[in-house]
Amino acid sequence: MKIKCDAKRLDYACGVAKQVIAKRSMLPVTQFALVTAKHGKVTICATDLETLVSVNLDAEVEESGTCLINPTRCQEFIKGEKGKIMVSDLDKLTTEVRSESGGAIKMAVTDGVADMKQLSTKIGGFASTVKLPDGLGESIKTALHCVATEDSRPVLAGASFKFTEEKLILASADGFRLITVEVDHKSKETQEFIIPAKPLRLVSQYIKGNLRFACDDGHVWFIGDGITIASQRIQGTY
Repeated sequence: MKIKCDAKRLDYACGVAKQVIAKRSMLPVTQFALVTAKHGKVTICATDLETLVSVNLDAEVEESGTCLINPTRCQEFIKGEKGKIMVSDLDKLTTEVRSESGGAIKMAVTDGVADMKQLSTKIGGFASTVKLPDGLGESIKTALHCVATEDSRPVLAGASFKFTEEKLILASADGFRLITVEVDHKSKETQEFIIPAKPLRLVSQYIKGNLRFACDDGHVWFIGDGITIASQRIQGTY
């Protein structure tokens, strides 16, 4: 695989990806991000097995394929760069990142591209989407103020998303406090989901414009322009 992209865009994509990089994991591949170049399109995907993000990257694809990168090391290397950055896999255990100015780093990665591909299949796995209200990110940020920080009651470690015929009601509680935020939104049916705080914080931080939503029995997706954030749902009753 070999791609060439703008330094600022790669820095942004790595910044998003490292938010879900697993710091400690029994699966080493989750400590890296997967770069996929296919049909002239490039994505960077990362997961901690609970939350998964995928960012589209505007890039020139010189050779299709996949490779793993360390997003933190990439950001450190391209800091201050203003030109193009080349990313290529030298072999299945080594990825090279090179700048137009001549600098380069070689990153040792794990032999886990196949595992990462399998983990990332949930991105784009939805059948249909629903458009959410504009500016929902600020409402999500407000609704997260009372999310519990301890694990004794898992349902309180996230926020409730309740769709009614006329409203979208967001709520969080920590056992002592409760906050609800109501947003005008028409829905064909009443549904309620409990979504972990981490992906919701990412949504409020990185998806500012058009926002769409999808779900199945175990997962939810938030789809923005050039970015998708997927997460497991918290099972239980809020």
